[in-house]
Amino acid sequence: MGNQVQVGRSGELLAAYYLESFGVETSIVHMGATDIIAMVNNNYVRVQVKSREKTDKNRYDFFICKGGKKEPLTIMDCDILALVGLPHKQVFFMHMKEMKIGRHIKKNVNIFNDDELARSTWNRAISFLNYGNASMRSRLSKDVSLPFENIIVAPNVMTT
Repeated sequence: MGNQVQVGRSGELLAAYYLESFGVETSIVHMGATDIIAMVNNNYVRVQVKSREKTDKNRYDFFICKGGKKEPLTIMDCDILALVGLPHKQVFFMHMKEMKIGRHIKKNVNIFNDDELARSTWNRAISFLNYGNASMRSRLSKDVSLPFENIIVAPNVMTT
């Protein structure tokens, strides 16, 4: 396919495509560790996309880190992780609460043969979302204008 930027962009577009096909409004934003903002039940959900174009010994090895220091992602960085297997044109969504702290997630390629993988894993991932305490909007860390609402989110607003 090409360089890492092309691989990453292709994964973001595929993940956004699946979400839009499920009726979820999306915006590709590249905001910190967030690649896609999805609107779920009138709340923003931060999605980080990790894409692979090649397999290693019948598995995809996703490198789950951020920044130059390559620190592992946490729930403070994003809500949902989208693991994209480009050769299979499939996405495995998982909530950050499901992830063990580490730098890699390895997934057997056979799970990417399931035509319902994206839908079933998205439904599971959003089942972990908690809308009770504070709006997901408060977790956004920068100003961002979202085309589906044309609003500006206040910078650095954190609530617990």
